[in-house]
Amino acid sequence: MKIETIGQFDRSGQAAIQDIESPHVRNLFHLLESEQRQFDNFSRGSRSNEYRWPFDPLHTWSRCWEYPYVYYHLSKFIQQAECPSNPRIADIGSGVTFFPFSISRLGADVMCIDVDPICEPEYKKLNAIMPSSGGCVNFLLSDGVAMPLPDGTLDAAYCISVLEHVSNPAAFLLEMARALKTGGLLLLTIDLDLRGDHEILPAPYLQLKKAIEDTFDYAYHPVTTHPKALLTSANSPFSPKISGPIGTSTHILKQMVKFVCGRKVVPLLPYALAVEGFVLRKK
Repeated sequence: MKIETIGQFDRSGQAAIQDIESPHVRNLFHLLESEQRQFDNFSRGSRSNEYRWPFDPLHTWSRCWEYPYVYYHLSKFIQQAECPSNPRIADIGSGVTFFPFSISRLGADVMCIDVDPICEPEYKKLNAIMPSSGGCVNFLLSDGVAMPLPDGTLDAAYCISVLEHVSNPAAFLLEMARALKTGGLLLLTIDLDLRGDHEILPAPYLQLKKAIEDTFDYAYHPVTTHPKALLTSANSPFSPKISGPIGTSTHILKQMVKFVCGRKVVPLLPYALAVEGFVLRKK
């Protein structure tokens, strides 16, 4: 299926609220809703209690933009005449969702890479029940530092809101670049902290941007989005909310448990985040 040109997505840069209001983006979003429903229908009953599957990942504040953005660019990449048959594409920090199966249906072999070992048996079960068409979906376990792939083996890779959760985003970016072929496509999205109590803060952001520009060329150069037009965790149609005294008290209790256990504590207020996307080619 040929994807129509979406001008709002032919850029790198911050997501805008106008993007997801565009008729073309809404059409693509509805296509992915159908893909997610199909995945849910086939996977129902096979979900393991050992792995907390993301419930309805498409309808979250940033994924409603990130999934269509990445799907659009991978569709264009796979449709290019110079793209190899069944290109090898990595989903880095994949978890277990419908999305790699949607990419495989475009005609790609998708390698899901994650640090959670329970993902491997989950993908094996899914491959036994999901309709097979286009390419295949497989899984590789990562240690969170090194990519479990030889140099220059990937035609493309995508990494959706993962770098803000690793200790050294710039170093992890270079490891992704190592596994890509020269000229290989990288689709990268990251959350941006707007308040100062989350990742990615200004210093690591500048380090990451330098690593990007040293190692990759922009397939589409960044376009600045006015702060008032940004898609954020507050104005997204799927914004996370803590509402009412019960929701607030439950949140406080969870954070107290995290503090006692030595885990990272989340602020009482919902995070204030924007999201940025990069369309890159390895130098």
